[in-house]
Amino acid sequence: MSIYDNSKALASKLMAKFKNPSQLTFEEQTKTSDGMGGFTSTWETKFVCYGSVIPLNSAEQLTAMKLQDESTHKAYIEVASGIPTTRNRLQFKSKTYNITGVVNIAEADAVYVVFLKSGVVT
Repeated sequence: MSIYDNSKALASKLMAKFKNPSQLTFEEQTKTSDGMGGFTSTWETKFVCYGSVIPLNSAEQLTAMKLQDESTHKAYIEVASGIPTTRNRLQFKSKTYNITGVVNIAEADAVYVVFLKSGVVT
């Protein structure tokens, strides 16, 4: 069994354990000139895949008399339609997550762990 097969088998077990019924939508930001030296930003779908989103940590803090929640999660995805980068963001169950890191499990190009942060989306 190759490292690719081992990586895929491990990820499949993790996804089966934490399977989410919704698809994961990865978006990429597009900047368009507004003709006056500035730009407007829009987010467009880069690719959609199935995977698992797992909560890791959550913290609240009071800043400028506003309570802010910042949560961290990670997602396991199988490589099928694309590979996310930290320039992308994730839409999952009506919530938006910034991507803070992407790890190729065992460098096997089969499964990726995507580290996410919510509550501070730009």
